[in-house]
This record gives sequence, C-alpha cells and structure tokens, in this order.
Amino acid sequence: MKSKWHLFGAIFDIIVGVAGILAFIIILASGDSVGRWIPALILSVCFLGLGIYELRNWNKK
Repeated sequence: MKSKWHLFGAIFDIIVGVAGILAFIIILASGDSVGRWIPALILSVCFLGLGIYELRNWNKK
C-alpha cells in the first residue's frame, strides 16, 4: 500500500540531504576549515541516499 507519509518522509530526507550538502559546499567555498563539518556531510549524504532508496521503494509498491 502506498502511503503518503512514506512519500513525505522520502522527500523530506532528500531535501535535508541536499540542503546539508549545499551548506557544506558554501562553507568550503568561504574558506573556512571544513574538518569539523565532515560528519555532517556524511550524514547529509546518508539522508540523501536513504531518501532516494525510500522513494524508489515507494514507486515499486
């Protein structure tokens, strides 16, 4: 059964992941030290991957 909540969650994960990656790129471009932001980048990539995975599974159902 296709739940709208699963779709909302997948889209939310994708938005959060993309926003985190863009924020990392902005910090990198500003010349700040990005060493402490690497865990946030990894988490953002995981959110993006999870959102894409959930969206693909939602489309298959």
